[in-house]
Amino acid sequence: MPRPRVGFLGVGWIGRHRMEAILATGAVEVAGIADASAEMAAAAATLAPGARLTSTLDELLDLGLDAVVIATPSALHAAQSIRALECGAAVFCQKPLGRTAAEAHGFATAADAAGLVHAVGFSWRRLAAVEAITPEDIAERYRARGGAIYGTSSSGRRAAFLRPGNRGPRRGLYLVGGSSHPGGGLPLVARSGAIVARMVGDDARRRSVGP
Repeated sequence: MPRPRVGFLGVGWIGRHRMEAILATGAVEVAGIADASAEMAAAAATLAPGARLTSTLDELLDLGLDAVVIATPSALHAAQSIRALECGAAVFCQKPLGRTAAEAHGFATAADAAGLVHAVGFSWRRLAAVEAITPEDIAERYRARGGAIYGTSSSGRRAAFLRPGNRGPRRGLYLVGGSSHPGGGLPLVARSGAIVARMVGDDARRRSVGP
């Protein structure tokens, strides 16, 4: 039985690692890779040398794919997922599926109309801790508004303006994580940690030198 021919749209840190994990199963053939960054696409192509490199979703869909794995910026998820479904490709999309309930509903409607398999990448869904702790628990224990683990400034058009910096309001207090600068997601959380580590080192050196 032939393996499904899959295309990968968006192969930055998340997309490339997801592609590597899917390839490791041996269950699919990577037929195409699309990314706005030629450098990112070339890096991903080392994992699947036989894949066709493209720069747009439409070029990717022209390859006659069975499915598309999407890991692009959040604002593009819904429209790209719907486009892929309309062209007959099943979809696995990185979270969030949409920025609004209307976008998510549009995706669900398109998937139902196409009769195709579709899923969203909630990577923590199967963890026992996630099953045991609800958003209400998080809100009560950690004072996280609405139970949002990244706070209320993680996503949205004004996120960069709402997100606090890495230096706290008191001396020696530093803010690190998904709800502080530069934002949510593992790569940015790691960057936040690196920024704070540098701050701590700089502050320690200044104190040792004195005023």
